Amino acid sequence: MGVSGAGGSLGSSRHFHRPVSYNGAAGMDTSKPYVAVATFCDRVLEEQDGVSTVVRVIDTVTVDAPPALPGRPVVRLPLFILLRSGGLRGRRTVSLRLKSPSNEIKPISDPITLLFAGEEHGTTIKVDFAMGVEEFGLYWVEVFLEDELLTRVPLRLRSKRESGVPSPSPSSRSSETDPHRERR
Repeated sequence: MGVSGAGGSLGSSRHFHRPVSYNGAAGMDTSKPYVAVATFCDRVLEEQDGVSTVVRVIDTVTVDAPPALPGRPVVRLPLFILLRSGGLRGRRTVSLRLKSPSNEIKPISDPITLLFAGEEHGTTIKVDFAMGVEEFGLYWVEVFLEDELLTRVPLRLRSKRESGVPSPSPSSRSSETDPHRERR
C-alpha cells in the first residue's frame, strides 16, 4: 500500500523481491546483508532467466514547475535494491524511509519481509517510487534492516531555472512531469 502524506503518494505497494545468487566469499558477517546495488533508475528490465538490468542510473531530476503551484509535479522513478545474504539467514524486515531536504522523514512503503538464504544468495526489491514535489534539494532514501541503517540513496530535485536545462519539445514528453533526468 502506498503512503500518502501532505505531499501526496510517496511509494507504491508494487514492489517485489526474488532470490538471486552470485559467487561470494566464505566467512562473511552474519549480522546483516551486503548492499550490492541501491539506486534510482529509468527502468528495470526483468529478463526471462531472472537477471535484472538497471537502465540509466539517476541521482538528479530536473522539474519544470515550481512546487508551490496547484497540481504540482510528481516524480516517478523505479528504486532498485539488491541485497546479498552473506552469513545472514532467515526472515528479516526491510523498511524504506524518505528524508526531505528539510529533514522531514516519511515511510515510502509498508515494511517488506525478505528471506535471506545465506552466502551468495540475495534478494531484490523494486519500488515504483512516486513523490509529489514539495521542495527542491537533496532527498535521501534510507534503507533499514530491522532498526539498523544499511545504506542511503540520494535523489536531488532541481528546478529547470536552477539547472539551465532547456525544455523539451511537446512531442518528446513521455511522463506526466516530464523531468529531465540526469545520470552520473
